[in-house]
Amino acid sequence: MTIITTGVFTLGRDAEQFTVPSGKTGVTLSLAYDVGYGQNKTTGWIRAKLWGARAEAVAPYLTKGTKVFAALSDLHVSTFTKRDGSASSSLEGSISEIQLLGGKRDSAPAPRKPAVQEEAFESEDIPF
Repeated sequence: MTIITTGVFTLGRDAEQFTVPSGKTGVTLSLAYDVGYGQNKTTGWIRAKLWGARAEAVAPYLTKGTKVFAALSDLHVSTFTKRDGSASSSLEGSISEIQLLGGKRDSAPAPRKPAVQEEAFESEDIPF
C-alpha cells in the first residue's frame, strides 16, 4: 500500500543537493510539521527526496525556514544508528509535487548565497 499525503511544511535546514552515479540529480529536504494543539503541540519530521530537473531548479530557493506545500508519496519508516550508537527511526518519502510558499516572514524566497564558512549542524535541530 502506498501512503500519499499533502501539506504545508517548514524546511528544517537548507536543501542538500546530490547526484547519483547514473547522473540523476536530487535534493534531500527535512520537512517539519506540527502535531497536536496548544501545550500538546510537537514537531514531526519527514526526510524527503525530490528528483530531476525540478530539484535542480528549486534547490537554491529551498533554504531553512522556507514554507512549502508538498505532495509526498512512498512514505515509510526507516531505521538507522545514531552517532552515539543508539537505534532510531525516521519517516521518509518522495516528493511528487512542491510549491514554494515563502520564507520565515512569508516573503518571496530568494536564492541562497554561497556560504563563506559552513555553520556547525546541531544534532538536536533535526532527529536524523
